[in-house]
Order: sequence, then structure tokens, then C-alpha cells
Amino acid sequence: EPEHISLYGLQIEQGTPLAVDVEKGKYPIPDDDLAADMYEEAQRRLAANGFSQYEISNWAKTGKESEHNIIYWLNEPYLGVGPGAHSWLANQRFANLKSPRRYATIISDNYENSGPDPVALMHTPGGPVDQVDATTAAVDVAETMMMGMRLNEGVTHQRFEERFGVKLESVFPDEVERLLKIGLIEVTDEAVLLSERGRLLGNEVFAEFIGEG
Repeated sequence: EPEHISLYGLQIEQGTPLAVDVEKGKYPIPDDDLAADMYEEAQRRLAANGFSQYEISNWAKTGKESEHNIIYWLNEPYLGVGPGAHSWLANQRFANLKSPRRYATIISDNYENSGPDPVALMHTPGGPVDQVDATTAAVDVAETMMMGMRLNEGVTHQRFEERFGVKLESVFPDEVERLLKIGLIEVTDEAVLLSERGRLLGNEVFAEFIGEG
């Protein structure tokens, strides 16, 4: 009786033992059609057992949706703490050093000089941040669409306009029209969202919007 369930399709990652076994023919390559059938079966079984789908890969009992992950799907700023953690603050995405030992040593050495401000620590020479990527307005818009379309509610017109000061359809007129024609999205008075078929082809939908960046 879990309160929350996340289900993701199997991806073969290069460099893993499973990838080697697949290359040797010990296991078959994941079948996309079978994966789609399994996804639809999961939707039916979870709904029958009281779980509501609120994101393309996540289901929950009423009121038990992941507040933590919703921050990512709404493309809001967040701070990741610890070795290998990723963050998005001050219009910059950054990743910490992966080595726990190096990360702990650098944090200990630099904390007194930079103070507890994570943005200041990010810019400390020789600090714990391994990579920094500045975001642009175009990237922010595209990533907001890509992430927000994962939610069952989609990207709401109100939230998009409040954030960017323009209407969603004015930024992506061709993309919305094209995806509507092939039945991968729906457009309501409240939002632009994936259709049932679009849930099976989410990556194709996301690619339409991320191309703007």
C-alpha cells in the first residue's frame, strides 16, 4: 500500500553490465511497442487501485504528490547540496564536484571566506562547483515547456504568461498547431497538455519546444 509510485521505461546506459549483456545478445534490446503496452497496462492497474496520475511517470494517492519533484517540472529554482548535486539559482545551472572527499575539503576550506551564500560559494575560485551554465530567456522558455508538459495539467496559460509576460501560443504558434494536427497535445482554456497518445510519444513533443532554445 504505497502512497506514491514512479514508473520509468528501461533505458540501456552505456558502460553498464546490462549494456554489455545486451550487446552480446544475452538480453534483448527493449521493445518500444511492448513498453507502450506495459505503460498503458500500468495506467489501467494503478487507476483501478486508487492512484491518480499527475505526471507522465508518476502516480499518487490523493494529496500525496511529490512536492519536491513538482519544483523541477515547473522549472523553478532549486539548490542541490552535496557532491555531484545539480542546482539552478540566479539564472545559472551548476553541478558540484562528484568526489565526496574533494567536495568536503573544498567546502571546509572556503566556507569561512564566502559565508553560507550558495551563489557566492559557487563563484569562489577553486570552489566546489565543477560546471556552470548560464541560462538565457529562450532556454528558460523552452525548458519550462519541456518540463511542464510532463505534468497531467500541462503548462497553464496563466502561469506561462505571468512568468514570461507573453501568451504561450504567441511564442510557439507553429509547434502548437503541428502537434495538435497529429494528435499529440490538447489545448484547453486553461493549458496546453499531452494527449493520451502524446504520453506515449512524449520525447517527440518535448523536442518541438526545446528546439527554440
